[in-house]
Amino acid sequence: MWDIKTYGEEYNIFRNKAGHEDNFPIAKFIYMLIWGDYDDNEPTYRLPELYYACDVNCLYNMQNYSSDTMNPIRDSKYYQTIGNFMLLPKNNYEKYYFNTYRHQKYRDNFIVFLQQMETLFENKNKDIIFNNLKTANGVYFEKIGNFKNFIKINYLEDFIQYLNKDSNYLYQNMEELEGIILKRSNLLCNSLKQKLFNK
Repeated sequence: MWDIKTYGEEYNIFRNKAGHEDNFPIAKFIYMLIWGDYDDNEPTYRLPELYYACDVNCLYNMQNYSSDTMNPIRDSKYYQTIGNFMLLPKNNYEKYYFNTYRHQKYRDNFIVFLQQMETLFENKNKDIIFNNLKTANGVYFEKIGNFKNFIKINYLEDFIQYLNKDSNYLYQNMEELEGIILKRSNLLCNSLKQKLFNK
């Protein structure tokens, strides 16, 4: 399982140059290997230009949460692993991107975000900004086709069972959330090995 902080002093060097961990050069390289064959119309090296790297689970901006609730999430040993990173389409609508809008609108609650994405794929979402973001990223939505494919491509299957539960459930049960992130890390690493060694 890949963890950027295992690079010790190099971590601070990368952070100063690249900002957040999901934007580190090594992270971009991993994205290109795992998802580089996603779009046949674009060369692999353009992946970081077309998609926005983000945390799956963050809650950094959840103002309705106490610091005691937020800290276990961001301090989790799995928080900065590849299993907690994903890509979202990068085209914006006005000042919003999918990633920044979910921060502001849904306070980084990933379950709520998935619920919104499901209704967006089904053309049932009533959020004007979300719908305009979908239009701005029409090629992405047309290529993926439906919510089921969105989940599969992004290795998010283990989150589906929580869509009908309290949206805060996972964030109040950190061991369960960490187990999902660890499993996703292993899935992504296995995919990475297959791409690297054709196994």
